[in-house]
Amino acid sequence: MIPFPDHNQSPRNTYQSAMGEQAMGIYVTNYQLRMLKNATVSDHTFAGDVPNRACIFAECYCCNCLLFRIQPRGFCYHESVFHRSGLFRSLLYHSYRDEEKKTRNLFKEEFGRPNRWDTMDMGHGSYDKLDADGLPSPGTKVSADDAIIGKTIPVSRDQMEGQASCYKRRDCSTILSFNKSGIVDQVLLTTNVEGLRFVKVRVRSVHIPQIGDKFSSSMVRKELWA
Repeated sequence: MIPFPDHNQSPRNTYQSAMGEQAMGIYVTNYQLRMLKNATVSDHTFAGDVPNRACIFAECYCCNCLLFRIQPRGFCYHESVFHRSGLFRSLLYHSYRDEEKKTRNLFKEEFGRPNRWDTMDMGHGSYDKLDADGLPSPGTKVSADDAIIGKTIPVSRDQMEGQASCYKRRDCSTILSFNKSGIVDQVLLTTNVEGLRFVKVRVRSVHIPQIGDKFSSSMVRKELWA
């Protein structure tokens, strides 16, 4: 998928073979149905100005931009990219997975929204984004330290002594990382071979290019946003 590979040096073609997958705007056409752990999809994708047979067959969409070269003294040149608002923006998909398990004491974990008056070890984040079944609804906005999968387990007799005697369950929910935020895109709930439920929650966020971001190019180059 390298345009004009016979005009490049051999090391450049070798580097591009590893960078080609990063330069694809859409890595697969059915990405909306996949629940991968991490995925990136470009917002603005176009057909390449210099396509080849491999690109047409693989549907490698990319972002076209204008490159200006200034050669003031005749020896060195400076490069700059003329970009418009919204160019190089992408959608980031992060999937979180959890399942119900049985402990050695035959206690079964259950999905559900924890309550602070009868559940111990709860985080300081918000649990209000969860429904009664412990799962968020698609379209819900979540931020750092929010619970996206609610799950509890009954408290054993050894843990019910002292101040913990008023608690009946212990929290083991999945909490969003402190540097993550976005919108719940899709929720998948099913069962495994043991008949226990497991769930996948996909969170969608928008990534805006910042200074220092690295970009991949189909012309065997990598640039930094400066």
